[in-house]
Amino acid sequence: MVKAERALPHLLPFIIYHLHFSLHPSSFTLHTSSADLGKPVSLSPVGETYSLWFMPTGDLCERLSQILQRLSARYGTPEFSPHITLLGGCVGPRRELIRQSARVAAALRPFALRLGEIDCRDEYFRSLFVHAALTEPLRKAHQVARQMFGHTREPSFMPHLSLLYGNFPRSQKEEVMAAMGPRLDVQFKVRSLHLYRTHGEPRYWRRVASFGLK
Repeated sequence: MVKAERALPHLLPFIIYHLHFSLHPSSFTLHTSSADLGKPVSLSPVGETYSLWFMPTGDLCERLSQILQRLSARYGTPEFSPHITLLGGCVGPRRELIRQSARVAAALRPFALRLGEIDCRDEYFRSLFVHAALTEPLRKAHQVARQMFGHTREPSFMPHLSLLYGNFPRSQKEEVMAAMGPRLDVQFKVRSLHLYRTHGEPRYWRRVASFGLK
């Protein structure tokens, strides 16, 4: 059992308590769960983009999802599932992307992923987010994914879990940060890698496949 190191922010009073959750390895699947925003699609039109994600599960996923949903409702922004993007901008035939993703997962082992400082930027997809510690296992996972997908010119890797998408004045984001506190010190065990179709608006994003780490 992995225990969250700190209670979630008091921005959402009903989820203020220490988190206890367990993660279980999952085998390769081609279906979605109730946490996904919609059902998977089977076609892969030319030009569609895909991403590799690590995602919390269980109790922690529920708590983070509640934070994201509350922020989305408050500011009228798109909803999305909590995740850390390992690699984005993946293109190609879906069968090939699934095969490459499976190879990446086969090269990795389960590891702990730690969240920490809450931050913001003047970027739509990193408007408000939590930094993830760039540990050696996470750095290795990113390098393996880059090599497998041929991303030789990938920008510097800044792992994070987004809390809010959108373009807002910094003053608004600082209000949220002040309410949440400076950090979100929780961690979870990464046991699966997920391939998502991330083409277009977040409401159209769909999970394509999941791969257990062994």
